[in-house]
Amino acid sequence: MLDTSLTSSAKQSALLRILKATTTLPARVTFYASALGAIALIPAATMPPALAALAGGVGINALSSILERVAKGETVTDEEIQRQVQAAIADSDIANLLRTSSSVPSPGWPAGMTCSNMPSTAANTPLSSAWLNKLSTIPP
Repeated sequence: MLDTSLTSSAKQSALLRILKATTTLPARVTFYASALGAIALIPAATMPPALAALAGGVGINALSSILERVAKGETVTDEEIQRQVQAAIADSDIANLLRTSSSVPSPGWPAGMTCSNMPSTAANTPLSSAWLNKLSTIPP
């Protein structure tokens, strides 16, 4: 879990920085990183039991580690972030968990589209220029 002395704003900014670093990778990496990041930002005391098992796993710990470093202002390269995020995705098995759930929609997707019926081309395509423009306004 993340250092509790970090402000909510610092943690959110760190997650945005991490997501921004993943935008040159296939979109599914950013999607899974956002899911893991959201879980990592939930205070342990308020976490629903269904997420607690996932949150205690190696993948969340790996992502929490890089989130904490970025939130504390350490210099972390995009390449290092990408390596850590991809390791966290693999270690957590988040891709399989979301793929097997037919009720996990992604914000902004067409009605009825979920992880399990996402076109394979969408999952392997880097984010659109509109998303990259939005992310480019986030300070490092």
